[in-house]
Amino acid sequence: MLPNVAAPYLAIKQVRWRRWHERRWVGHRYRWRFICMLLAACSASLGLHLRFCTPFEKDGMALNTRVTATATGLPAVTQRLRHLQQRATTGSDDSSQPAQPRVYDAISIFAGSAIGGGSLALPTVVAPMGLAPAMVGLIIASVFVTANSLAYGEIALAVTAARNQDDDSTAVSIVSIVGDILGKSAAIFCSIAFVTQLLVLQTAQLIKAGEILGFLFGLPYQLCCIATAVLLGIFSHFAPVFVVEKGNTALTATLVTGFLMLLVSISTTVAHFSWGPLIGRLSFADWSHLSPTSSTWAIPVFVQMLVSGQAVPVVVGRLGPDRPKDVYRAIMIGALIPLLICVAWSVVSLAVTALGGVCAVHDVADPVLHMLSSTPDVAIPVALVAVGAVGTTIVPANLCLGQFVSDVLCTALGISDASDMGNRSILVRRLSKIVTLLIPIALACGGPKLFVPLLAFNGSCPTTLLYGLMPPVAALTLRGVFSRARERAPQQSTRKWTMLPGGTAVLGLCTSAAIAMLVVSAGRILMR
Repeated sequence: MLPNVAAPYLAIKQVRWRRWHERRWVGHRYRWRFICMLLAACSASLGLHLRFCTPFEKDGMALNTRVTATATGLPAVTQRLRHLQQRATTGSDDSSQPAQPRVYDAISIFAGSAIGGGSLALPTVVAPMGLAPAMVGLIIASVFVTANSLAYGEIALAVTAARNQDDDSTAVSIVSIVGDILGKSAAIFCSIAFVTQLLVLQTAQLIKAGEILGFLFGLPYQLCCIATAVLLGIFSHFAPVFVVEKGNTALTATLVTGFLMLLVSISTTVAHFSWGPLIGRLSFADWSHLSPTSSTWAIPVFVQMLVSGQAVPVVVGRLGPDRPKDVYRAIMIGALIPLLICVAWSVVSLAVTALGGVCAVHDVADPVLHMLSSTPDVAIPVALVAVGAVGTTIVPANLCLGQFVSDVLCTALGISDASDMGNRSILVRRLSKIVTLLIPIALACGGPKLFVPLLAFNGSCPTTLLYGLMPPVAALTLRGVFSRARERAPQQSTRKWTMLPGGTAVLGLCTSAAIAMLVVSAGRILMR
């Protein structure tokens, strides 16, 4: 009888011992992961897409296995890793509650989600306009993005609270929020804008990758674009989840390392040269590039680099609807980090080109290629930044767009993974991934000159529509200014989640600014 009595006790001891070691191992692992997240926030506007372990729904797409989000994009991992993370933050008692999410974690998520697809375009845009106009343009874009992110936070808090009251666990995204408040037609329109945004972002990064590879190795531009798209597509869609995650982490580390190396290299180089050319280069200013009448309107590109609206529902979901002040702090501080790094990247790129008489080749017009043609102490860090920026943009975009399109097609064809995992579902999903790779390749073959115009279009049209127009319009609707909100959004106690100061007037100003940008951009497109 003794073994029968001792067996349950020994089994319990063994389970506790395993859980203690599992919590210890996972705790150490996620401690380093959170450190990487904070480092990621410091390089958000340089092309970084933050990696973290919380599956969520991104713009109407359920991200439940190998997932990513980028509207940028925020790659996540599997439910298993989320389960381990929750167990790592709990005590030895299974009934204990997990630790309250910290504000600086939310700050790193928000800052790290800033779209980095335009980071390699920043030197090209800043070079002809100078540092002072670039700083003013970045500040204008940052104010626009931050104000709309606060409006987005307000409606995300309200909708999340309403869903919690209804015991609805569906994740919140810009598409679901617009559907709840403005209706299904507006949600469909936002879905189209979301797909367009990702396709343009993929195309722009393929263009820059093809241009850089062709410049460095002397290969045909189209071949470089196709090779980049195919290799990253295979890696994104066919590699195991943990390999994709580690690959993204390696690309993140590559980007951060390259930028830090570049800062050290430039600071060392400047000390050995005359300050005259550097001061003259930094003091140059051409304010016409801030005007829509310029051939290259800089404001939309800056908006594309600084927007973090896609991370607002994630921040709200982590902090909860009962912590509006913490959400406000996370958005405000998180929006400041990409701005500061964009300014630093502008200064560095101008400083490198100012020393071109000694460090670089004269006959290269593109500032990024100009830096890649310089001495190894500058070329190697810039190459690392380029690899990290392109990789951390294309891989999340591949995953997010492929999953989104396949989900839409499966829903339209009546194919459900829960009921039909046969050949039809597999075929549709594979074809969706192939199509989402072929479209950017076809567009990228148009040539390197499309890089900046595509990013400007992305910042002025789909990005402004999704995260510049819809949040203030939804907030005004929620406050009852336009019309009564849909039944899924709370109709009372709306002031509890008011985050954007200034009331209706500021929301109206944000709406007017977004509409003006959309109208001006449409006019520029029609006049070409």
